[in-house]
Amino acid sequence: ALELRRLPSGEADGGTQVTRRLLSGAAPVCRFQVPAVWHDGGRLEALFWTEVEAYEVFELEIAMARRILEKLLRTYLAGKEDAIVFKAWPSRDRHQLWAALWLALRFCPGRLYSQAEAAWVVAWHLDCPSTSLVLAVRAELERRGFLTVGDEETDAGLRL
Repeated sequence: ALELRRLPSGEADGGTQVTRRLLSGAAPVCRFQVPAVWHDGGRLEALFWTEVEAYEVFELEIAMARRILEKLLRTYLAGKEDAIVFKAWPSRDRHQLWAALWLALRFCPGRLYSQAEAAWVVAWHLDCPSTSLVLAVRAELERRGFLTVGDEETDAGLRL
């Protein structure tokens, strides 16, 4: 069962309203962020991609892909940096693909997640997670092939 408790809202810098969420049963998520100055659309970004290719830096590639997907999904996402959540799950198939890919990139590659941990990662990235929405999003990740299910009887879990 998914347990969600909302903490009281507080005032952040500049009077921005911030709502914090606490979910029990935390699981690791990828949090590497590409510095904003590297997104200049020109020389620095080209140099960055050359280095990524030369050194096969997978986590940097993941961070760049997340950044591109965040631009495509800006109408569905809220928050900043590593506190980005879906304020609404997309209804169009193409947007669901982008959303599922963005969410899949929040999982740590190669790590085996239990069913509960996978539900936690999904719920953590939804502004208003309900059990049915968490299950539907997780099913979408599996349908798209972003997560593979292990042995259900032993709760072997899911893998990116």
